[in-house]
Amino acid sequence: MTQILIRNLDEGAAQRLRELASSHGVSIEAAARAIIERALNAKTMPKESKKFGTMIREIFEPLGGVDLPDMRDRTPHKPISFDE
Repeated sequence: MTQILIRNLDEGAAQRLRELASSHGVSIEAAARAIIERALNAKTMPKESKKFGTMIREIFEPLGGVDLPDMRDRTPHKPISFDE
């Protein structure tokens, strides 16, 4: 079995680990081992989040994209008058 040493662990994290181990009736080492094994055996690892527009582009780009009609109103605006 391999041994590891964790240096510079935040005191708050160490305290939470001690409390977790105590509440489960195991040693701190056993609690840390269980946490590491569970994290490494997780089927899904957190992925970098993508912006919504990027996700939409990735869906439609392989299909050749989408041409949307120009929906802007192009009628001229009434000139502004400050005399009234």
